[in-house]
Amino acid sequence: MLPQEIVINNVNVLPFLELPSCDDDKKHGWGTKMTYADGGVYEGDLEDDKKYGWGGMTYVDGRVYEGHWHLEDDKRLKGKMTYIDGAVYVGNWCDNKRRWLGGMTYADGGVDEGCWEDDKRHKGKMTCADGGEYDGHWKNDKKHGKGKVTYADGAVSGSVRGQG
Repeated sequence: MLPQEIVINNVNVLPFLELPSCDDDKKHGWGTKMTYADGGVYEGDLEDDKKYGWGGMTYVDGRVYEGHWHLEDDKRLKGKMTYIDGAVYVGNWCDNKRRWLGGMTYADGGVDEGCWEDDKRHKGKMTCADGGEYDGHWKNDKKHGKGKVTYADGAVSGSVRGQG
């Protein structure tokens, strides 16, 4: 996740980048590591013991997030989440949910690209592992409304309504 060393003028400066606070016991700086009570591990930028800037978090359930964090609420902003089933999401986050533009690649080779809202697909293109595609709107994470379905054999269908 993080570089093991950064050399400037033949000196490895990485050990010196963590800056201790003068007035409290909170961690500050780049390249810091925190292990949480639940077993999760964070490595990256910290400000007042909060994830801030660039960093990686390994969650107890095996998920790994690498990307940017927001100081005010200790939440993910933009980055990559690797899930335990092999799926990978790269994109934007809001309140630790997939939001706005992003893409998900699944272990079977399927891909979702487009807009997300509250951790669910909202609008975009889904390409299945067999080559079939759906390009359109979603509701409650299901195909819904205006959209185009292209089957693996090349056949095309119009709108999908009422599934979400």
